[in-house]
Amino acid sequence: MLTKTLLQQLANASSYSRGESYFHNNAVRRIKRADNTFTGKVEGSELYEVSLTLNGLSPDFYCDCPYAFEGICKHCVAFGLAVIDQFGPIIKLIETMPAAEVPTVDLNEVWQQTTNDQKLTFLRQLLDKQPDLRAQLVQFAGLNRSITQLTGAATAEKETIDAISTDVFEALSDLRFDDEGLEMDEDDYDSEESPDPDPLIESVLSDYAD
Repeated sequence: MLTKTLLQQLANASSYSRGESYFHNNAVRRIKRADNTFTGKVEGSELYEVSLTLNGLSPDFYCDCPYAFEGICKHCVAFGLAVIDQFGPIIKLIETMPAAEVPTVDLNEVWQQTTNDQKLTFLRQLLDKQPDLRAQLVQFAGLNRSITQLTGAATAEKETIDAISTDVFEALSDLRFDDEGLEMDEDDYDSEESPDPDPLIESVLSDYAD
């Protein structure tokens, strides 16, 4: 039960008197209730957030004002009086059910025990309920395709380069630089007219120039 007498016991005389004035001057803004907690604002030198939770024992007040003395502050007194005025001194408490405990499971074990059909059914249900998840799936699938395409292209390119390297090596190995027209005497090494092997090499490489 929340009464004026109880508020007087929770606050010192000064805080109760000033809180009573705040209440009569309509300083308490709209009160909201969620289960057994009441929240609102009280206008003082600033607009302060105030809450009151009823648990069947002593009421639990909170205010974000800087008051740090004995008992509850004047804003809590005003708020408590406003709650009594709006809801009455006898406030029926709402019984809250404790949150159900979620059993701990081994995801890997569940995954192994679940059939592919069950996994697909579960995934389809999630996709039907969550549009954001559908967008993520589309993005993920597109990214995987891009990666696969890039990997395939890189692999094909490497295989092509390796094949060309082998062909060029074998073609150059087949060239004979001591054939007729390329035979060199000792005097030819210092001559500007010594045989030039470049045309033969160019003829091998020209097929791969592009």
